[in-house]
Amino acid sequence: MSLTHLWHVVRRAGDWPLLTCGLGFVLLLAATALSAAEEPPRTEDSAKPASSLAARVEHLNILRERVAQLQNQQGQYDPGLLNAMNGLSEALISVGEFREANDVVEQQIQILRVTDGLYTDGQIALVHRQLSIMAAQRNWLGMEDRLLYLSWLLERSSTLSDSERISNIKVMRDWTRLLLSRGPRQQEAAYLFQLRDLEESALAMARETNATPAVVQAMLYDHALTEFYIALGIVDSSDTSRQLINRTEGTPANNLRPIQRMTSVQDIEATYGARTSTVVERAHRAAMMRHYVLIKELESTLLPADKEAGDLASADPEAAAMMQLYLGDSVLLRQQYELRIGAMAGPDRGQSSTGSANSYYQRAWDLLLQAGYSADLLNRAFSCPTLLPLPTFSSHLETTGDACDPTGDQRIEVPAAALVHNGIPGLRFQAMPGSSLMSQAAGISATLSFSLGVNGQADRMQVLAAEPDSTAARIRGRDSLQGLQFRPALQNGRAVRTENVTMTLFSLEPG
Repeated sequence: MSLTHLWHVVRRAGDWPLLTCGLGFVLLLAATALSAAEEPPRTEDSAKPASSLAARVEHLNILRERVAQLQNQQGQYDPGLLNAMNGLSEALISVGEFREANDVVEQQIQILRVTDGLYTDGQIALVHRQLSIMAAQRNWLGMEDRLLYLSWLLERSSTLSDSERISNIKVMRDWTRLLLSRGPRQQEAAYLFQLRDLEESALAMARETNATPAVVQAMLYDHALTEFYIALGIVDSSDTSRQLINRTEGTPANNLRPIQRMTSVQDIEATYGARTSTVVERAHRAAMMRHYVLIKELESTLLPADKEAGDLASADPEAAAMMQLYLGDSVLLRQQYELRIGAMAGPDRGQSSTGSANSYYQRAWDLLLQAGYSADLLNRAFSCPTLLPLPTFSSHLETTGDACDPTGDQRIEVPAAALVHNGIPGLRFQAMPGSSLMSQAAGISATLSFSLGVNGQADRMQVLAAEPDSTAARIRGRDSLQGLQFRPALQNGRAVRTENVTMTLFSLEPG
């Protein structure tokens, strides 16, 4: 599927917040190893591209000779080489010579280590460049090493401001998201914990520096999302699940003798560890409770300075309503991703109803009415199902999007999403670093028609189109949709079933 097609699919959905967060995977799908901005413009004269390429090669050779000459005159680690090497690395990147470019950048780092010290702030920008180069090479292990080195630089920095530190942590977070989506599957659990640690560090630093409530809100929500991703990994039937459970719950000691009978749940858990359904359920609930608590903490950032805890509904009923909405989403996600062991009917996961999340949605509805919204406006605003979790937190209701009629005959198109094949189910490919050097993520696309129950799960699925048009692509599209969770459409505060929903899913191969 072309980039133009993907752009129109996302744009037709009318959900601009999701579109903004989805731009990361659009860029990744579209970007080639060579930045389009660095290519000369195409002309009708076929001789011009050839002459331009020849000029670039000639310029590159001149830069190589210049650096070699300076090295012979001044030595390998003279600071006078840095400017010349900057030009050489940029020229190498522009023609796709990533290995040589990385070697040049590494030599720049070594020069700074020799002249200024082992861990200095001047190396940070060079490490960022190395990360972009390694992403283009799909050198995931090299990226892990560079991220670790970048963390050492930040820990030892004495000149970076607090905002610069937070900004660098967020850059590391974005690269870790890329590793989680495209790196080796056996490292998935490590990437999840690394992502959580980065979010915790950024949040703690923002609180220490008295950041604005809006900044703290965004960081709290990002931290909550990492806990949700861990919860998703726990219910996945893979090595990732066992690694996550052993890390969060601890590895149980098996004190049973070989001939001793297992007479209790504790005996079974001690024998089978993370493979036991009770352990999986307990670890999943614990992770989702951490997600819920972090969402709940957002309330303190919304309260005016002269108000006490519990007064948000009277001070700002709209913000209080949005809190109830996000808390309801957290409860719904916990319920619907719980396993149904041995279920012969109904959904494969979760339950067939909205469950206790419905009371949160009803409370949010009442508060929005109290805030001055009309029932008709709210019915239009919540008439479309919403893919969960929401990528960002907002304390205000968005009512400018296109409304949909869940009882009408026309199809309801929800925004496209991209997921990684054989990765954590429901983990979307979004908010990636926008480096123009990143290589393409190959995969398939499938457009599906389905109904959405009051539990927010898709059923009666039908594949309308797939690219490539093969049985495997259609099955993968269907499996990807089954792993997604929606907030159902709401009418008068209660969940309703939605028919004739369509969605395009991109299932990407890991790097």
